[in-house]
Amino acid sequence: MNDGIGSEGIHPIRVMSAAAHAVVELVMAFRLEKIRPGDHLPTIPILAERLGVSPAVAQAAVAQLAESGVLDVRRGRSGGIWLRDLVCITDALSKVLPDRRFERANTADLLEVRRSLQTEAAILTAANADDSVRAQLQNY
Repeated sequence: MNDGIGSEGIHPIRVMSAAAHAVVELVMAFRLEKIRPGDHLPTIPILAERLGVSPAVAQAAVAQLAESGVLDVRRGRSGGIWLRDLVCITDALSKVLPDRRFERANTADLLEVRRSLQTEAAILTAANADDSVRAQLQNY
């Protein structure tokens, strides 16, 4: 039976878990330097709200990034979450996206393409937006 689709062109669809998606979003914030090494991150409830996920999902994402050496998590009175180092980002991404092979250069290229696309989308949205939407975009 020839259906016009070669077996090499079909790949199973894999949907990222919410925690994996949260890891990717946090990594984007780090790469875009919204959060820099040594910076203190918001609390888990605030991260969850900003990421649009539950606190449990935000906690899982933070735990994955801490396990990879990206974040430093300290408990107690002087506790909190800090961005430790960007060197381990590739390791963190390879753990949440195990079917893909990451090299540092490729990861940086992919993140740069995503940033360019997001910027272009924001410009197009702003061109067709009213003043209140433009103000919101300006805040981002």
